[in-house]
Amino acid sequence: MLKEKLLEDLKDAMKTKNVNKKNAVQMVRTAILQIEKDKGIEVSDEQILGIVAKEVKTRKDAIAEYEQKIETGEDFYMDASTLMDIEEYYEKNNRKYDAERLMRFAEKLHPDNEEVLVVKAYQLKGDGKWNEAMGIIKGIANQANRDVQLFYIEWDVACSRLDKAEVRTQHNLPAVMNDNDYDWYLDLGEIYLDYGFQKRALKYLEQIPKNYQFRSRADELIAEAYFQSQNYDKSIEAANRQVDINPYDAISWSQLADIQQKCGLYQECIQSCDYALAIDDTNQRAMSLKVFATFATQNTEEGLKLCIKYAHLCPNDYSLRMYAGEQLYARHREKEALQSLQDALRLCPPENPDHLRITTDLVYTHIMLGNDNMACSAVRSAACLHNWQPITMNFKMTKRLLSCLTRH
Repeated sequence: MLKEKLLEDLKDAMKTKNVNKKNAVQMVRTAILQIEKDKGIEVSDEQILGIVAKEVKTRKDAIAEYEQKIETGEDFYMDASTLMDIEEYYEKNNRKYDAERLMRFAEKLHPDNEEVLVVKAYQLKGDGKWNEAMGIIKGIANQANRDVQLFYIEWDVACSRLDKAEVRTQHNLPAVMNDNDYDWYLDLGEIYLDYGFQKRALKYLEQIPKNYQFRSRADELIAEAYFQSQNYDKSIEAANRQVDINPYDAISWSQLADIQQKCGLYQECIQSCDYALAIDDTNQRAMSLKVFATFATQNTEEGLKLCIKYAHLCPNDYSLRMYAGEQLYARHREKEALQSLQDALRLCPPENPDHLRITTDLVYTHIMLGNDNMACSAVRSAACLHNWQPITMNFKMTKRLLSCLTRH
């Protein structure tokens, strides 16, 4: 049902700390709950689509109005919530310049609005500009805002001031927990896990009751915490609980497959991916994991076939092309590898750690094909973007590459 899909979207927004998306999904879910309460009915998928369509149309109209007036330079007013919806749309569609311009407009129009300030602060934090973000957070009038308090807690955790973070946490938690209060435990678990404090994360995550609405997300974090602690049995156990909660949820199966892949259980990983794809044949995570696990079982030809099949279904997935390129290179099929790796590099964001991995693969491939000039260009790009030096290459290749760089 679409209600379950909205719940998954809300979990994803919480996982990625996307404040705008979380607010948008919560707004739709609130509208659904209000209709069910007022009319004493369970809202159908058709009615949910109507609610979503209304929200989408509202946002499309708002985007059109905003863009038309921004381009003409006309003075106009738009409420903060609408502007943050548009900003989330720009971010989702990789329109970074438009998102930044909108934030400047929103800050000018609503300099004291909580939602605008929180979104701005978390954006800055995500860019590594902690001090600027803290300056904004401290300036928010409502210091009791949950996102504000979570920011302070994360600041202390990032500084390894765990005792101070714990004091602030206990100050914010109610004496008696209700269902919604366990959102705190979920966020705290995620913050501690992000900074490598697995035991602290588990302290909160394992107190979350089984009937909690985001229990599946909690189990995902528990599985990751135990995996990081190298307690693989408990990691698999937690991942299996996700599937037990909802055996018809493709996301839960792909999350189980992820843990199985990390634990080296490749055949089990492939099986879980098959279950996920049987439920949702567009699940890109399951496709990528299945390809990786297939290659890990030394079934190279089958892995290459899957890469070709899934690449058509996922035109923007760099990992499939990266895996294919690496396997083709290993089998001395450098010309085919080159095409796959070039496509992978185009699709992989420069800030992604795999960007350097793909660039390095390209350097090797160009050298094997005799494309010394292209290899040099790839090295210069890696040196510029990632401060990379070809010291990990074998002596013969390094000597050849350095000779080429000297000539050019």
